[in-house]
Amino acid sequence: RYLKIVVYKNDLDKPKVNISIPIMLVKLGAKFAPKDKQLNLDTEAGNTNFDLSGLDWDELLKLASKGEIGDIFSADIEEDNGGITKVRIFIE
Repeated sequence: RYLKIVVYKNDLDKPKVNISIPIMLVKLGAKFAPKDKQLNLDTEAGNTNFDLSGLDWDELLKLASKGEIGDIFSADIEEDNGGITKVRIFIE
């Protein structure tokens, strides 16, 4: 299982960012992560912050270890130039 972070910018067929992190590595990193987890995304519309502190990462990792898959976080950001940035974090 992997925690995936994918960012699309305008072209929804080709991601600009595509990161796959093995769940076992995420478990290790979660022990050292700060409790006020923020996702900071610098877009053409400016810096956008998403508060992820309400997520129970221990529970998500437990579900991932049991084979559960699916979305954890998804956001569509409209850019000033009319484009769109799509952020998706999920377990695969």
